[in-house]
Amino acid sequence: MQPIVYTSFTSPFGRSVRVCLYERGIEHQVIPSTREQRRVPEHLARHPFAKVPVLEHDDLSIYETQAILRYVADVFPGDPLVQVSRV
Repeated sequence: MQPIVYTSFTSPFGRSVRVCLYERGIEHQVIPSTREQRRVPEHLARHPFAKVPVLEHDDLSIYETQAILRYVADVFPGDPLVQVSRV
């Protein structure tokens, strides 16, 4: 399944996720999201704080940029673009 990114095109956090996926050559779908669209129950189920980005992949929904970047580094083949520290 292709990852889906819910984001605003003006969000620097969403841009980080999109650049990471693009640079890694991971085909993905981007679904634009406005503030009003983020306040509906469907999006609140993805992100309880009504923010972006959110990444959906294989029945998993992940929010917060750092968590998404770690997930991409761990799950998809290739060299990670970020160094992640594990606490």
